[in-house]
Amino acid sequence: MLSSVCALGISWAISCPNAFSAEAPPCNDEDVLYKVRRAYEFALSVDKSSHKFRGEAVKETHYGGPNPWVNKHAPSKDYYHKSRYCEATMRLDNGQTEQAYFRIDALKAGEADKYNFDPCFIKHQDASRDDCLYQRSPKK
Repeated sequence: MLSSVCALGISWAISCPNAFSAEAPPCNDEDVLYKVRRAYEFALSVDKSSHKFRGEAVKETHYGGPNPWVNKHAPSKDYYHKSRYCEATMRLDNGQTEQAYFRIDALKAGEADKYNFDPCFIKHQDASRDDCLYQRSPKK
């Protein structure tokens, strides 16, 4: 009985396992792209660059369970239950390009608009970023 009620999505009054598990938004989601633009604007400002840019060729490279380090400092080992790995090309107004990598982690229990966002830009990273290893899709 409980499983059939949960399958119908009637979970507000009873406890259904993973009834409210959120999916990570797609790579080309408007809010996600806004965050990518803001992060890249900040990266350029640190270098005191006044270049204009646009993002191109946004694509998903992997979607699935998160690597263990995603939940390393989270309240539980399954706080974020899925990770979407994305990449895009950032094209500056002078024609130069740079790869952008970003990871979107979905909460196990929560709403779709609540997610972790972790961007990295190859030419604008600090030494601890390991060539954006944590933002690139996992090796198979």
